[in-house]
Amino acid sequence: MISTIRPARLAAAVLFAGLGAVATTGFAQSTGTTAVPSNPSATMAAPPGKTEAPDVAFKKLDPSAKGYVSKEDAAQLQGFDTAFQRADANKDGKLTPSEFNQAWAIYSGSMK
Repeated sequence: MISTIRPARLAAAVLFAGLGAVATTGFAQSTGTTAVPSNPSATMAAPPGKTEAPDVAFKKLDPSAKGYVSKEDAAQLQGFDTAFQRADANKDGKLTPSEFNQAWAIYSGSMK
């Protein structure tokens, strides 16, 4: 009888320990830190519209102020890829503010 009680107690102890671990991690409180997504532009609420000024559009596409807009940053703008390629003077896959202004003019239709 003793040998059948011990495995049952051991199983119960393991079960409760496992449930305690799940409960501890399942209801953990926030530490107040926020994870930065690998692609911040993917979490942007709304992409800039064609009627916006180039500097406003640039800031929306570069919310972390890194100083350039990458192809990945601008991927949400349908049809912008052609303007991006035309304006990327040094073909580094990044648009400086000056290059972006040219690309935005092409994209928005103010320059053909």
